[in-house]
Amino acid sequence: MFYPLSACLMIFGNLILSPLDSRTAEDLTLLDSTASLIRGLPTNSRSVHMKRLVDLVTELSGLAKLAVSEARIDQLLFLT
Repeated sequence: MFYPLSACLMIFGNLILSPLDSRTAEDLTLLDSTASLIRGLPTNSRSVHMKRLVDLVTELSGLAKLAVSEARIDQLLFLT
């Protein structure tokens, strides 16, 4: 599970650093779909570790959406 988490953290970092980038929508979609992907992975049992990983990715996605939304609002306020 290290590689998917590492990728999610990299995407999250990019969204936080550049919330108005042209690829923002695609990056947000990737973060959203990652939680579903992890939920669908075959496991022997639903471990606490997997649930925490899904919760973390979901939280990262929510925080990234908030950062993008706030950056867009700031941009609109700055332009007026």
